[in-house]
Amino acid sequence: MVRLAISGSAGTGKTTLASELAARYNCALVGEHYDDFFDEDHDFVKPASQLQKRISETLEAKNKLENGYGNFVADRCPVDLFNLWLSRGFGGEQQKTVDLYRRCRSYIQKYDVVVVLPWSALPLVQLDNGSGRRRRVLNSWTQLYNHSTMIGLLHQWVSVSRLLPIPFAIAEVQARVGFVMKALGEK
Repeated sequence: MVRLAISGSAGTGKTTLASELAARYNCALVGEHYDDFFDEDHDFVKPASQLQKRISETLEAKNKLENGYGNFVADRCPVDLFNLWLSRGFGGEQQKTVDLYRRCRSYIQKYDVVVVLPWSALPLVQLDNGSGRRRRVLNSWTQLYNHSTMIGLLHQWVSVSRLLPIPFAIAEVQARVGFVMKALGEK
């Protein structure tokens, strides 16, 4: 059984690696489900209540999809969503934050392994879905902050034996696939 999640800051190659691993393991790929955040008519940050609702809906939709599959590779995981919540300054809403924290921490337990991609191993480039909307924050220091937050949360939520950090020196996708498969005892 393979239940993998790929995590890391923007532009680290999560989607590419998740797609390759899902193909290699011949299992379902659960996408990141972040497109709605960027493709709406409203600003990504405003109104806050709309983004909070979208974060919660995304968490539940991904959890439901993942629970429907025996084997899957997930592009992003609950830690990514909780980081988004915190990075948007929603931590001041105590009860909503506690509720999201508990759900994220609970849902992340289903993964056999969480693969963590290194910050800044790949050039940070903007994604364009044709809408003209900005898809990524291109400030590498903002991304390092996000990455550090996610690493910290992962170390609180997931046992070290279930975390698989990809070394910085491994940037090419097939080398990353090989690294993950070797770590999981596959050829």
